[in-house]
Amino acid sequence: MAALLKQLMGVSHEPFATHDNLATTTLNITQDLESLRSTIHNSLTVGDKIFGQMGHADLTQDVNERNKDLQSKKDTLMNDIDKKEAIINRSNRDFSDVSDTIPETQPKKKLNFIEDYTMAILSMAYVFMLVTAVYFYVSTTTDTIATALLQSILGSAFVTLFAFMLLYYLT
Repeated sequence: MAALLKQLMGVSHEPFATHDNLATTTLNITQDLESLRSTIHNSLTVGDKIFGQMGHADLTQDVNERNKDLQSKKDTLMNDIDKKEAIINRSNRDFSDVSDTIPETQPKKKLNFIEDYTMAILSMAYVFMLVTAVYFYVSTTTDTIATALLQSILGSAFVTLFAFMLLYYLT
């Protein structure tokens, strides 16, 4: 019959050999699957001996405890963040009058970085520095007190003008 089929189809005997090889390979795969199944069963048996048959219950309990611990840490951190945000919001109220007077988009020509209290403190410190410089110049010079005082006041006026022009140019 195979010879008749071979003559009708003009096919060589090789495909029939391929079918025979396929059947043999399928039987070998079945044996491999049985071997793998027995290996898995042995591994499960060893796992039951090590962890016990109810080992998954212990793992579930450990996972639940860890979840509760992490949830409590999360709640603690969230409360801490809320407290710190409240402090920040209270602190921001101190500067709300300044932020209300400044527009949202700052002009590129002028920078508003020196504000009320900062400017007052800087001015007082500058005046104190000038008074100290005048005192040291008058006390160390050999000229008369009036001449030394006039020279130091004129010098401090030039320094003040120069500093004002520099700051005006920068802002």
